[in-house]
Amino acid sequence: MLTAPPVARPKARPAQPEADVAGEKPVRSKARASIAVHSFPARATLVEPHIVNSGEAIAMRSMTIEEAVKDAEFRDRDLLVFRTSAGELYVLHRRRDGQMELVEIP
Repeated sequence: MLTAPPVARPKARPAQPEADVAGEKPVRSKARASIAVHSFPARATLVEPHIVNSGEAIAMRSMTIEEAVKDAEFRDRDLLVFRTSAGELYVLHRRRDGQMELVEIP
């Protein structure tokens, strides 16, 4: 069962002044509208960086790209720096969506 929030009623208006002369219309003021005010935090929240120990992120032996992906998956690493047998340096990084990204270091 859904319930609706209570309806806010405007405060009572001050009495309207009576017309001095019998034939004149009383002066009306404009209707007041309620305004919603939004406040934002004074300071933006900071996300602490994820710090990786270098011993966990660097492969000590040379490996192929396929071996590096399997090693990162097996050890549940988000970052892996490795070299191939040809001496090329790569960084394997897991993005937030779970996809692996390979960065070649020149």
